[in-house]
Amino acid sequence: MDLIAKVRAKFGLAKLRIIRLWQSIPDCFWLLDHLLIAAAVNVNAPNLWQKVTWALHQLLGYSQMCLAVLGFASALLWLDDVLAMFWSVLLFGTTVHCLAKCYLLRRYDGEICNVRSFLTSAEFSSGDAIFDAAARRQYRRKSRMLIIAVGLVLLFNQLVVWIPNEQQRVIFSIPPWIGTYFGGRLVVGLRMIYSSTFILFWAPKLAGCTSLATVLLSGLKAEQIILNHHFKHLTRGVKQLYNFQITRKQFWGQLKPSLKTIIDQQVLILSHLTSLQPMVEKVFFLTYYFALGAIGCTIFLVLSVPFSYTNFGIMVSLAGFSLEILQLGHQVETLRDTVSFNACEAPQKSSNSQHYFKQFDVTAGLAFSLCAQLPYSEDQHQEYVDLRTSLSIVGLCSRNVARFGCTGIPDISVAVFAELLHTTYSVLTFLLNTV
Repeated sequence: MDLIAKVRAKFGLAKLRIIRLWQSIPDCFWLLDHLLIAAAVNVNAPNLWQKVTWALHQLLGYSQMCLAVLGFASALLWLDDVLAMFWSVLLFGTTVHCLAKCYLLRRYDGEICNVRSFLTSAEFSSGDAIFDAAARRQYRRKSRMLIIAVGLVLLFNQLVVWIPNEQQRVIFSIPPWIGTYFGGRLVVGLRMIYSSTFILFWAPKLAGCTSLATVLLSGLKAEQIILNHHFKHLTRGVKQLYNFQITRKQFWGQLKPSLKTIIDQQVLILSHLTSLQPMVEKVFFLTYYFALGAIGCTIFLVLSVPFSYTNFGIMVSLAGFSLEILQLGHQVETLRDTVSFNACEAPQKSSNSQHYFKQFDVTAGLAFSLCAQLPYSEDQHQEYVDLRTSLSIVGLCSRNVARFGCTGIPDISVAVFAELLHTTYSVLTFLLNTV
């Protein structure tokens, strides 16, 4: 019995330490800022030594890009190593893909800052402080877990790359003519720098943009849930006002301020979502179409050589890259995901009907339902028309705004990830049968 008690006490102490460690981890936006600093996005270097470090960092990254181009050109001209040529194409494509994502972050920096300021202010309130705090706490906890997972994958891959093996000579190949003209020592030095710093420079760029988009979408979804909860409180409050013996003037005097606050808040969420939508669509476009060829090609290359630690790290990176697409599609889809089936009237029964309401469809249903409940009086005609018009506009915008799509993908969702896996399998089968 004493042994069992000691074991339980040790488990309890370990659990307490884990909880304290988790609580000591900074906020998700602090983690996101440091991920973007590692990605070298929007870095301000006020001091001279910081400017020099930044210039050397940029020189290192673009020299790796040049080595990938030289390796591809050499392999294509001599055709002496097909695997090296494929790896050079993949590395060069990865660098271009990362630079395109960094450009999007700089291009939409203003919109990103506005959405982030809106999320950190946490100015919305549904009238239920416990519900609001729980919704925001859940979103921040999930965002923090996402960024920590990304950081751990990057750290694991960097450690794996630092383990020397023969596979690195193929992946980070240096054109043979460099050794012929400049000596073998230069080739060894270039390969050592190339292989040991490629993940460190390019991997944060690859993951930072998608992580940022996911965190911002998750935050907007949390604020929309809080607003829907406020909407439901107001809808129930309108029904309760009918039971009180008050005049129409008193009724409108109590309803108008609350309804105006909700409409202003909904318009603010929709404006932030609309401003963020182009960036999210472009990020998904870049990630999806790059993954179409890159995933299948990488699996083919890994299967073509004996197993090594480097290949294991590559497969882990590949899984993380695939989950980026899944996570981003999931966040876009859950903007319209289930909140409450009883929020508005039930859908018509059909064999293909899904018994749930999408996130913004809940808002639209609540707005239209409240339109039907507004009492009409001739002396309050103008207020009645204005509120019905505002609620109708909010309902229509809420129902149609959360439709994200890009070229070739009319509706971004989790189903797109399944199509990606099917296409990846087709690419892999083609390469196995032809190369």
